[in-house]
Amino acid sequence: MSYTYTPLSQAGREIRCVTICPGTWNDVIECDLQIVPLNDSPQYEALSYFWGDPSKTRNITIEGRSFQITENLYFALRRLRLESSPRIMWIDAICINQKDDDEKSVQVAMMGRIYANCRKAVMWLGEDPLLISTTHPPLPPPPLNAKNAFKLCWILGREDRMEANLKWLEALRESLARDNFIGLPPFLAPWWYRIWVVQEMALPREIEFAYASEICPYSVLYEFYQYYNTTLCHNIECWISIHGIFRCPKVAIDRLDPLIRTREFIREKDKISLSDLTTNIATSAATDPRDLIYGLLGMVTDWGTIDPLVPDYKLSLHKVMCDAAFKIIQQNRSLRILRVDRWSFSYSLLEEIWGRDGPPSWMRDLVNFHSGHAIRNPYLTIPELSYSVFNASKDIYPMADLIYNTILRTRSIKVDVIKYAVEIPLSHSFQPIRQIMGKCDIRGWPHDPPAETTVEAYFWRAVMYGVIKSGSRTTVEDGLLATSELANNLEPTLGLRRLTLDDYQSVRSALSAIEPGGRPSPTDPDLTEYVGGCAMFLTASGKVGVGPPQCKQDDEIHVVPGSAVPLILRPVSTQTRKTFNKKNHRATKGTHIPREPSIMIIQGSRHREIGSRISPYDGYEVIGDGYMHGIMDGEALQGVNMNAVPIVELL
Repeated sequence: MSYTYTPLSQAGREIRCVTICPGTWNDVIECDLQIVPLNDSPQYEALSYFWGDPSKTRNITIEGRSFQITENLYFALRRLRLESSPRIMWIDAICINQKDDDEKSVQVAMMGRIYANCRKAVMWLGEDPLLISTTHPPLPPPPLNAKNAFKLCWILGREDRMEANLKWLEALRESLARDNFIGLPPFLAPWWYRIWVVQEMALPREIEFAYASEICPYSVLYEFYQYYNTTLCHNIECWISIHGIFRCPKVAIDRLDPLIRTREFIREKDKISLSDLTTNIATSAATDPRDLIYGLLGMVTDWGTIDPLVPDYKLSLHKVMCDAAFKIIQQNRSLRILRVDRWSFSYSLLEEIWGRDGPPSWMRDLVNFHSGHAIRNPYLTIPELSYSVFNASKDIYPMADLIYNTILRTRSIKVDVIKYAVEIPLSHSFQPIRQIMGKCDIRGWPHDPPAETTVEAYFWRAVMYGVIKSGSRTTVEDGLLATSELANNLEPTLGLRRLTLDDYQSVRSALSAIEPGGRPSPTDPDLTEYVGGCAMFLTASGKVGVGPPQCKQDDEIHVVPGSAVPLILRPVSTQTRKTFNKKNHRATKGTHIPREPSIMIIQGSRHREIGSRISPYDGYEVIGDGYMHGIMDGEALQGVNMNAVPIVELL
């Protein structure tokens, strides 16, 4: 007979704790469940683990009744069970009724407190694969590879340990070379890629790692991580010696780096917003894609003046993601979320989760599905870094509203229309730059800076994206990478400053050098470093700018309140728009934008049908952000009555 849950009281902030009854390796796993108020500070350990294949299950008993769990959890319980005394733990798959969406939503909202209040958290990395493949395995010996991996991390945590264990290191190298060993089981486990492990490792007071029979304290891996970043990676002779052993230290560091930095960030910072976390943390694994957002909420301590985002497993993935993005817009009072990652992001990577149409074009990937790591890359490109240099919307807050759960309605000023665009490759191929120069009818570069209203004046600034390296160094602004002390050990990206007329001569030299027969100077800026991977365009009014590589003729350049840089928007026709929205959802509360009138007036060719209604506003697809001289400091909004600015819908 299967186990039946006793309902929890939501008012009492209750949780369940599982007691793992004592037993030996071959005994049946028996457990009991107790309901306890979290406010009473119950004593328990918490388990962090990877669920694994849901089709591969094993049976345990809870209060004498059958209960199915995944194979990976089964081996975790078998390893962590004590022989002579019970062990009390919180384990989500057992302590939450996974078939009750209401309970699940409430419990997930409490998981931050559950992990923060536990006595200790155990990070279960997995079982020895050889043991899993055996039908009725006897108690196996300790897995040597895992034992060696943890010992190696301990040795590499301090120089004196390395000196004292040189013979062991040499013997290990010879053994691994003989056995052709290529991996480190504890650091190759799927556990490292889960979204939930970020908070499960960041919030508890004490944590330890477990792989099969081997236990490794957090302090061992932390010392190894620190020593590697401060000393070991800079000691070339030592690195060559150790690299001959196997892929440890690099494999281990790749796994540890994002999680240790997040843990230290959480412990150092008083206020943490959802934007802080989605800006810096990315992952590639969640059983339920909605958890890619819900798995971060337990670490959020600052919602400002807006209502917190609350887990609700009755909501669709589309609504969860769009609600999260709009919460970030509201709290930050900025549309910066529209522009991150849009330069190289491919929606095809998300097709399995979002469907063929992908997410709304205005919403960047809040979670980085194509990364194997749990943190965003600190090395930002020049277009990404330039956001903090410009102020195209003149510090005006976003005038936006979330409509029908997926449409971002905002005010926007159309500045110009793209007449011609050409993609600039990342390689040092200057033919596309010469091609756009030809379209602009530029035949040479004067010795002195060209007049501000000429196409040459727009061009020489655009080919540098309006900025130049300053020589100082910059990482993600106001985020985890900038505030974490450990991040200072990484070489960050060069900082930027605005171009001035004093920079014209160096840019002129670089432009002259790309002409046939030109000879570049070592001091010339590398033009492809600034606009490589982008597109340069010529507008209908004869101006030159830069945008995403997908730019094409008839795309429009807009200045949108809340965005520090212009946005490249593509008009969406009525017929195309009909495939975007087939349901009429409830509008979400926003600011400054009028609600749908009861009677729609159809004007123009781009008004779209939404459900059974017709929108009176032009619709656009967000292509990305861009640069064009003359509108980067709020010039387009100078003296404009914002209530008279046209309303558009970003789809």
